[in-house]
Amino acid sequence: MFIENRIRESRQRGGTMTDQQKRWLIIAGLVMAAILVVVLIVSLVVCIKNLTAQRIATEKQEVYLPVVAHQEPSIVFLPAIFKQAASTPISLSDIYKVGLIEDAVVNTDGDVYDVGTFINTEDESVILKARCIDQGWPSPEIGTLYRLDSEGLLSPVVNNEGNNLQRFIVLDE
Repeated sequence: MFIENRIRESRQRGGTMTDQQKRWLIIAGLVMAAILVVVLIVSLVVCIKNLTAQRIATEKQEVYLPVVAHQEPSIVFLPAIFKQAASTPISLSDIYKVGLIEDAVVNTDGDVYDVGTFINTEDESVILKARCIDQGWPSPEIGTLYRLDSEGLLSPVVNNEGNNLQRFIVLDE
C-alpha cells in the first residue's frame, strides 16, 4: 500500500521519481523480500518437525517372542504363533469361553499340564476339556474367548499384550 501510494504521488508530480524516492522504494522491497524469506524458513522448519514426529510415532515396535528352553541348554523351542486372517469369518459355534483352569492336572510322559474347561458360546451344553500346549505361558482368565479350529486346537480370539496366552488341545474323552 505504502509503495503504491508513493508511485501514484510521483506520477502526479510529473512522472519522475527523485533519487531519494528510488532508494526508499528499493529499501522497502528488500525489507519485504527479507520478511518473506524468514516466513518461508520458519514454515519449512515447522513442517520438517511435524513430519519427523509423525515418522517416529508410526515406526513399528519390535515384538519379542518368549523362548521356552528344554532341560538341555542347547535345545531351544520357539512357539509357533499363527495369526488368523481378518477377512475369514468365524462361526459362533467355534467360539468357546474359559469356564475353569485347573493347574497341574494331566501328567503325560512325566510332564504336568494345565487343563481348561471351555463352554461353547452358542450352545452352553457343549463343554470341552483341553490341555495346555504352551507350558510356562500365562493362563487365560475366566471368560476369555477361544476359537476351536479343525485340528482341535483352541487359540485365543484376542491375545494378550505379549501375544503368548496359553493355547489348548482338546482331550479325547
